[in-house]
Amino acid sequence: MQEEQILGGFIILSKLIYQSPIWLDDPHVLKLFVYLIGQARYKHEPKKYPLVTIKRGEIVTSLDHISRENEYSENNMVKHWSKSRVSRMLHKLDDQGYISLACDTYGTHIKVCNYERYQNIKLYACDGCGTAAEHLREQLKKDKKDNIFIEKSEPEKTRKKTTPAEFKKILEDLSS
Repeated sequence: MQEEQILGGFIILSKLIYQSPIWLDDPHVLKLFVYLIGQARYKHEPKKYPLVTIKRGEIVTSLDHISRENEYSENNMVKHWSKSRVSRMLHKLDDQGYISLACDTYGTHIKVCNYERYQNIKLYACDGCGTAAEHLREQLKKDKKDNIFIEKSEPEKTRKKTTPAEFKKILEDLSS
């Protein structure tokens, strides 16, 4: 089983976000932006439909779908954004240059601006150890050599493999 299937994939979120205007804005706008990055097409080859093509960094959806997918808790109640609030937040992100927005009969077509730049691991440097990709690759090699993903206390034939949740935690610990 591939790691992507185990973990459900990943997105890269630069630490520069702490210095950007979106960080100081409404937290719901930030949540929406992160949601859009996560939902955008990540494959390099475009997905073609009869009347629309979705390229890397784009998503075609609806205001209603975004609303339903982004529930949150407030005063011990589960809430959803209204379609008008989703529309206002999308237009705000569009005005600030984070996304490019087009609404048509096929739905709301959203392009995450600079998606290629955000999601290119080669552009993220790691302190003194080359790129983040090289660092992660070296760390995974070391962990594999040390059998960190297999419980060592059991005999070889009955070793329990790490569960997806445990593997995800290990990767989170590696990145911190």
